Amino acid sequence: MKTKVCRIIVLYLLAFLMVMIIPSASAVGVGMGPSDLKIDNALRGASVERCVTVFNLADMESTITLKTEGVAAEWITFHESGANTTPITIIVLPARENKTLIVRFNIPADTANGMYNATIHALVTPASTPQPGVVTTILEAV
Repeated sequence: MKTKVCRIIVLYLLAFLMVMIIPSASAVGVGMGPSDLKIDNALRGASVERCVTVFNLADMESTITLKTEGVAAEWITFHESGANTTPITIIVLPARENKTLIVRFNIPADTANGMYNATIHALVTPASTPQPGVVTTILEAV
């Protein structure tokens, strides 16, 4: 009887230790919406604005880098909402927050008629100083 009680206590202690050894996990994520921006019948030399919302899905503050690629990528700049006209490429968002940005398309005056595509990327890059026992990746919303 005494050995049975000792075995049960040892099993409970082992189970408790196993639970205590499990490392905690922290999730990181980024999102952007709407997923598609379409500009029809824009004039040469015109400036067209659209809004996008960038979401920080992480449980911690994140630094998000905004990039563009494609034929029309050089025409695109990002701006804070409001009267600020300074282009931005990096935003810092608190945990579980979002921010609406203005995407400005400055179409050159010498642009030929046609369809021009670009892709907007929002990237969360991990910290540059690695920590032991931590796995990090670069997350991206397109």
